[in-house]
Amino acid sequence: MTITPRHCARARLIISILIGGFIAVITPALTTAAISAGQVRGVNWGDPRDNFVCGNLLPSGIYAGESYSTILSKSSAITTRLSSLTGANTIRLPVNVDTVTGSFWTSYYATIDAAVAQGLNVILSQWDQCNSRDGLLDPNWQGLWDRVIARYGTNDQVLFEIMNEPFGYTASAWLNAAASWIARYPQVPRARIIVSGPGYNDNAFAAGRDSRFAGTLLSIHHYAFWQAPQSYTAWRTQTRSKVAEFASRTIFTEIGTFMTTGLNFNNTSATANEILYMRGITDEFNALGVGSVYWPGLRAGDPYALTTITGAAQNGAGSSISLALNSSSGLDRIRNGWRLSTGTPATPVATSVRGEQSGRCLDIPAGTNGTILIIWDCTASAAHQKFTYTASRQLQVRSKCLDVIGESRTPGARVVLWDCTGRANQQWNLNSDGTIVGVQSNLCLDVVSQGTANHSEIDVWTCNGAANQRWSRN
Repeated sequence: MTITPRHCARARLIISILIGGFIAVITPALTTAAISAGQVRGVNWGDPRDNFVCGNLLPSGIYAGESYSTILSKSSAITTRLSSLTGANTIRLPVNVDTVTGSFWTSYYATIDAAVAQGLNVILSQWDQCNSRDGLLDPNWQGLWDRVIARYGTNDQVLFEIMNEPFGYTASAWLNAAASWIARYPQVPRARIIVSGPGYNDNAFAAGRDSRFAGTLLSIHHYAFWQAPQSYTAWRTQTRSKVAEFASRTIFTEIGTFMTTGLNFNNTSATANEILYMRGITDEFNALGVGSVYWPGLRAGDPYALTTITGAAQNGAGSSISLALNSSSGLDRIRNGWRLSTGTPATPVATSVRGEQSGRCLDIPAGTNGTILIIWDCTASAAHQKFTYTASRQLQVRSKCLDVIGESRTPGARVVLWDCTGRANQQWNLNSDGTIVGVQSNLCLDVVSQGTANHSEIDVWTCNGAANQRWSRN
C-alpha cells in the first residue's frame, strides 16, 4: 500500500529482539478501525455475472484486461457517485483466490484504492469460486488473504470479512475455521475483522457468544426471498432476534429487494411483503443502531440494484460514467436504517443555518479558500450566511463549499470554505435531529468549545447530542 502521512502519524511500537543471531521485529496491531459497526452505511458493488465466478472478478463497469490506471479512473467515478447519490460511507467488494493470487490483482486493487482515496471505507469479503461453491473457504485462501493483508493490513479504512456465507460448515466447524484465520493474522486489529454468522450469515450471536471473537465485528445477511411472507412487526422482531445482544458489533452486510419494479417503500399502508420487509428491517436497524450494507448498490442486470450504470465502456475514462438512482423510496428506507434524513431538497434553496445553542448563524467572514467558518448574528439579507444544500450533499455559499480542512477525520478539525471538488470531505448529511454530519468523517458540525459569542469558530467533533451540534435551516 501507499503510506500516507495519516498512517505515518500513528505511533508504531517496534521491539527488536536478538534471538540466536536473528532479529525478530514485533509490530503490535493497530487497536482501532476508522469506523465502528454502527457507523457503517454501505453498498455492495458486484460482478454482473455474480460474485461466485471462476477467474477474475469484474464489478460492474470494470472489464478484463484493463490496467490499474483505467480501473482507478473508473472506480473513482463510481465510488464517488455511489457515495454522493446515497450517503454511503462504505463500499463492500468481493475477493477470490483467482483474482488476488493471479496477475490481475495489481489492476483489481485499483477498485479498493479509489474508494479509500475518496475517504470511504472498504469491506473485502472472500467469495466462493464457481468450481467449488460449497460454502467452504477455497483452497489457498491463505495465499489470497496473505496478499490482501500485505497491501491493506495497516490501512484502517479497510475491513476484512473472512468469508461470505459459510454455509458448507456446521456452526462449530465454521467458528473453528474463523478462529484459525484470526490466529494466522494476529497483526490485524479485531475491530477490522468481520466474522460471518454460520450458514448464510444467519445471526450475530453464534460468533458473538464465542470468546475467541471478542472485539470483532459480526455479519448477518437478511433477505425476504429466503422465507415466507410476514408482517411488518414480524420482520422487526426477526431482525432483532438475529442480532440478540450484539447490536454494537453487528453489520448487516447484505440486505435487499426489488428496486426496479416501481414499488413505493414509503407507503405505510402497503401489504406487499417486499415493502413490509424493507420498512420493518430498516426501522429496526434505526432503533438498534446497527450498520448495514445494501445489496447491491451497483450490479448491472440485478433487479435489486439501487443504481444503474451508463457510459462504462471498456478502457474508457471515469469521466464518461454516470449512475442513476432506481428507487428514491428504496433509498429513503435504506437511509432511514442508516439513521440519516430521507432525502435532499428537490429544488435547492439557499437558507441560513442557525445554531440551536447560540441562536447565531453560520457565517463566512471572507470569501477566500481556507476561511474558517464562524457563527455571527443572523442577518436575513446577508449572502455570506445563505447556504444551499445540493443533490450532491454539498453545502454551498458564494459558489464555494463547506470543507473539512485537509480531509481530516480527527475531532477538532476546522471547517473552512473551499472550491467545490465533489470529494467526500465536502459532503454532509442533514439529519432530522438537527445534526449535520460529514460523509467522510462521520463527525458532527460543531461550534468549538460550545462557544456562543460572535466569531466562535466551527469544527467537526464526535457527535454527542449537545446543543452546539444542532442546527436549523430557515
